[in-house]
Amino acid sequence: MKEQAPGGRGGPALDAPADSQADSQADSQADSQADSQADSQADSQLALVRSLQDPARYPHPVEEVTLLETHISYVLLTGIFAYKIKKAVDLGFLDFTRLEQRRFYCAEEFRLNCRLVPELYLSVIPIYGTADAPRLGNGSEPAGDIQGIEYAVKMLEFRQSALLDQRLAQGELRSEEIDALSVQIAEFHAQVARAGAGSEYGTPAAVWALVAQNFKPLQAGTDDANDRGYTE
Repeated sequence: MKEQAPGGRGGPALDAPADSQADSQADSQADSQADSQADSQADSQLALVRSLQDPARYPHPVEEVTLLETHISYVLLTGIFAYKIKKAVDLGFLDFTRLEQRRFYCAEEFRLNCRLVPELYLSVIPIYGTADAPRLGNGSEPAGDIQGIEYAVKMLEFRQSALLDQRLAQGELRSEEIDALSVQIAEFHAQVARAGAGSEYGTPAAVWALVAQNFKPLQAGTDDANDRGYTE
C-alpha cells in the first residue's frame, strides 16, 4: 500500500509501516478464522437439529417431532418434552458462538426461569455422540461434565394454543387472568435481588450501551453507506 507524502503531487511515495501492515493482516486473518469457525458451528448445529427431528433419537416415546425457531433458538417439540438449543450466533447484544457460552446460558435460563415456573423447566441436558448420531443425556450428569457436543434446556411441552397471544386471538383470555398475571409479576419484581445504589445498572450510559449493541449486526449486514449511516 502506498501513501502520498504531505505536500501533494510530486512528493515521494512512502511505504506504510511494516508493523501496521502486519497488524492489519493479522486482524484480517483472525476475522476470517472466526467467521470460518462460526460457519462450521452453524453447519454442525443444522445437521444436529436435522438428526433430532427423528423420533428414534429420543430416550422416551415420540411419535412426531415439531421444530420451532426463534432468532436465537431451535425448539424441538416431542409431544411430552420440549428441548431448546441455543443457536451458534453472535448478534452483538448476545454471543452464543462458543459451546461453553451456550452451555452457560442454558444454565442461566434454567436458573432464572425456574423462579416463576419450576414445574415447566426440568433440567439442562448434554447431547452426546455426533451431529449425525446424537444421544440425549438425562440431566443427572456430574456438574463438571464437559463431554457434550451441544446442550439443551429440557422442559415440559405445553400446547401452543395455550400461549397468551393465541388465547387472545381466540377470545379466550379473560380480564381477571390479566389482573392475576399483573399481580404475580409485581410481586416477583418486589422480591428479586436489587442492584446497589452505587451500581452502574440503570444509568443512562449502561442502558444506551445495551441499545447500541443491537446496531452492530445491522451495520455488519449492509454495504450501503446510507443504510450504515442510519445506525451510527
